[in-house]
Amino acid sequence: AMVASMADGVLMVDTQSRLLVINPRTREMLGLKQEDLSIFEILAAVADKFDLRTKIEESLKQDQLVVENDVQFGNFFLQILITPVKNKKGEPLGAVVLFHDITKEKQVERMREDFTSMMVHELRSPLTGIRSIATLLKSEKIKSEQQKYGEFVELISANSSSMLDLVNDLLDVAKLESGKFEV
Repeated sequence: AMVASMADGVLMVDTQSRLLVINPRTREMLGLKQEDLSIFEILAAVADKFDLRTKIEESLKQDQLVVENDVQFGNFFLQILITPVKNKKGEPLGAVVLFHDITKEKQVERMREDFTSMMVHELRSPLTGIRSIATLLKSEKIKSEQQKYGEFVELISANSSSMLDLVNDLLDVAKLESGKFEV
């Protein structure tokens, strides 16, 4: 009942690669509908994404945890952990495979990357404008035209204010994430 109700997918095989345990969450994550499954059906279901048999053998042979990150099955991104199972004497009984759903973490990571990309673009635009205008202001021709000179100084002021607003927004987001934002 405990294994069946776990939020993570779990399966266990013995040293002869016979399937001993598989919970409903594993079936869901791997897209397996049928109730009576053999290890061969599971291996076939994951074969194009992950070499489960080799990883189980590696875990048993090296007597250590094997971790595979970022394996995608359908809509799920999974972290797969494989570890040997031993009896009280330390003799191997088989291996347990844990399928940990990291889909939400991947979505948050993608959102952060998109946000960072957007912020870089939003900061680069006013910076490019400021730099271009500053270069123009250095020329003798512009210095003699007071009206244009004033317009350019105003553009620098507007662009730098825009950048300062963006930086302040970024700082507010950082404070929100750290729990230190005060209204």
